[in-house]
Amino acid sequence: MATVRISSNWQNPDRMEWAGVVELDKKGVLARQANIPEDAYARIEAGLAAGNIEGDIIVADDVRVQWLLDR
Repeated sequence: MATVRISSNWQNPDRMEWAGVVELDKKGVLARQANIPEDAYARIEAGLAAGNIEGDIIVADDVRVQWLLDR
């Protein structure tokens, strides 16, 4: 099963921290395992659906999330 590696500054706005690895099912839905805002999951899933394998997004309250698809 594919996974997505996630880092975020959600806990500490001054630095990126490891948020975890989440599983990606065959329908393109991420397991809600990492401690990041729900909006980030939706944006990552949209990026994956568009064919991206990595991304850097900004969600509410200037939270930055970096992700990488790991097959």
